[in-house]
Amino acid sequence: PGPAGPYQRLLTEKGWMQALTEDYLDRLRSRPPWYASPSVLPPELFHDRFIGETACEMLRSMPGDSPWHLFVSFAGPHDPWDPPECYLDRYRDAQFPPSVPPEMEGKPAWIRKRAEKQTGTMDPEGLINMKRHYAGSIAVIDEWVGHILDTLEERGEAGRTVVVFAADHGEMMGDHGLVQKSVMYEGALRIPLIVALPGQGSAESGALAELLDLAPTFLELAGVQVPPEMDGVSLLPHLLGRQDVLKPFQLSELSNCQMLLDGRYKWIRNWNDRDELYDLLEDPDELDNRIDRLPEVVGRMQKYTFRQ
Repeated sequence: PGPAGPYQRLLTEKGWMQALTEDYLDRLRSRPPWYASPSVLPPELFHDRFIGETACEMLRSMPGDSPWHLFVSFAGPHDPWDPPECYLDRYRDAQFPPSVPPEMEGKPAWIRKRAEKQTGTMDPEGLINMKRHYAGSIAVIDEWVGHILDTLEERGEAGRTVVVFAADHGEMMGDHGLVQKSVMYEGALRIPLIVALPGQGSAESGALAELLDLAPTFLELAGVQVPPEMDGVSLLPHLLGRQDVLKPFQLSELSNCQMLLDGRYKWIRNWNDRDELYDLLEDPDELDNRIDRLPEVVGRMQKYTFRQ
């Protein structure tokens, strides 16, 4: 098949598609999951630069006399953690907080197996190298988010545009001996959500919110009635200063497990495996599985409906 989409067409035209394909195949077939090295691409052809540049071009082409909505989805920071070398250079000597140790007492069997597969061969230098590449990947995105905001300024619309920054998942980055995502621990679940409303000051909130709340929020911001059957709740009242509870819990699901968080207690239901219960107030690193010691907490959380 030929190039899929404008980015692959660009790489093909510039003569870099084959080199990138071979590099990714080598990482997939021959390297451990924690392996990280710089991109084989020159910085001007790196995917997140392409995405950022394209977003700025689209913004400049938007008509100035009608509303618009732009969704910019960066590819990183994501494995295989391959920022351009010039961004990695910023973090060559950087040190990072230690990862949550891989204490497996109380963990289900599937987590033990995954940790052994993902990081069983990783040494301390491999861990710090992975974190430095991850930081370099974030730096690319930071730079282009800045360019997008600058473009808003150029259009004279920075003061009347709602800007939302979020991620679809986190990265375990060595916590519990794990990398990548697809688990229910904080490294994979806890993501940034920053909403800038024109005319509003800055404030932090510990309210429980989920990505599915963004759709009704956008509808309410646009003056459109939110359908009652829509999942999620609008965050707008909370963003405007109301401090009431948005929702009593957060829900996350994978094919083999399900998680419920009430703000303090996290209950992970592992299908055909051991359940987990963590008190994030007393045990933020999720090392002490209290599923057998706090049956009253599980009983209370069972009142929330789980999708089966």
